[in-house]
Amino acid sequence: MFKKIITLFFIGVAFSCSLNAEILFKNELINKKIQNIADEKIRSNKTAGMVVLVQHGDNTEYLNAFGYSYLKDKGRNIKYPVEMKTDTIFDLASLSKVLATTQAIMMLQHENKLQLDDKVSKYLTEFNTPDKENITIYDLLTHSSGLSAWKPLYIHAKNKHEVLAYIGKLPLAYKTGTNQIYSDLGFITLGAIVESASGESLDTYLQENLYKKLGMNDTGYNPSSDKKSRIAATSWENLFEQNMLKDGKYGVVEKPEDFKNWRKYTLQGEADDGNAFYAMQGVSGHAGLFSTAQDVSKLMQVMLNGGTLNGVEFYSADILNTFSQKQDKADFKGRAIGFDYSRDYMGKNRFPNTFGHIGFTGGCLALNKEQKLGIVILTNRENVGLNANGEYTGFNDLCSEIMDTVYENYKS
Repeated sequence: MFKKIITLFFIGVAFSCSLNAEILFKNELINKKIQNIADEKIRSNKTAGMVVLVQHGDNTEYLNAFGYSYLKDKGRNIKYPVEMKTDTIFDLASLSKVLATTQAIMMLQHENKLQLDDKVSKYLTEFNTPDKENITIYDLLTHSSGLSAWKPLYIHAKNKHEVLAYIGKLPLAYKTGTNQIYSDLGFITLGAIVESASGESLDTYLQENLYKKLGMNDTGYNPSSDKKSRIAATSWENLFEQNMLKDGKYGVVEKPEDFKNWRKYTLQGEADDGNAFYAMQGVSGHAGLFSTAQDVSKLMQVMLNGGTLNGVEFYSADILNTFSQKQDKADFKGRAIGFDYSRDYMGKNRFPNTFGHIGFTGGCLALNKEQKLGIVILTNRENVGLNANGEYTGFNDLCSEIMDTVYENYKS
């Protein structure tokens, strides 16, 4: 019996180590450069920590964790900071747009349950209005629908049905197709379209048809309480979102005092985004997804392989090619369909035709099908708190510097 216990103990230790093991490039200079960038960003208070993963084809060729997953509470260092690990779970924020909603739209198109040129009003009666009846799924995915960038929906709505009704009644910010303004409201609407077209809730459709099939066991909305200790902490008290209601920069008339349920604690395992958490109960097309770098790598493999992995076709290569191509309209500022296209945070020396996305909590993603290369960097930059301007310090430079260093490994 004693020998059995000892054996199980060592198996458990080995399994734990394998989950959190470093995987490094053969090029020690590249490894050192990434380490130095990570150390400098953490030392200069750009983030509390990060996980970096590089996928090349079906192989994970780099995986490393730096800093802390939980460092500060109420702006002060906690007594026992929690070390960042390679299996730390992150709030993906707007990476949800491409790792959840856009995936679902591509899959539903593959199933012939919707098409890009379908009118939104075909799926949602709330868009049967004179100004919105001609908005298409394509318009939403390219942020050219005319919907406003952001509104504090939680002040006006308590659930997804009320949210959709509120969006349906909002006047457009501009005429559909004449401009491009990045819109959370557009992707909230896309999440509702997924539910209408699939007949399932957004989270259930993705779990059953994508994440579970890929073995993405740490990916989903509203993570269970038993995973909380592995989740990177984000902000304290939604202070930034309160500031969004103070300065008028977002063109809203609502004030912080109009909302009475601000969270007064450090967020860990709850969607940082206020609209996702307060108004959508954590499940939304624009934000709310949680995952690890290792789980994201499985979905990167699907995209690098043209929509198929381990004999399962989630969508065709043609569909992915359509979605990942830059849209040529003059007003479309570096966007593909659902994805970003070759933005600066993907590195100054990025390969042509690179696509991906970014998330407000501190995540960035870049993929290149020709090179079979995918890079994901997940940080918890919000945990270090706001700067003197009441904002979070930008992290585009962090992503760009690390990605450029990774490209060196494949261009040399």
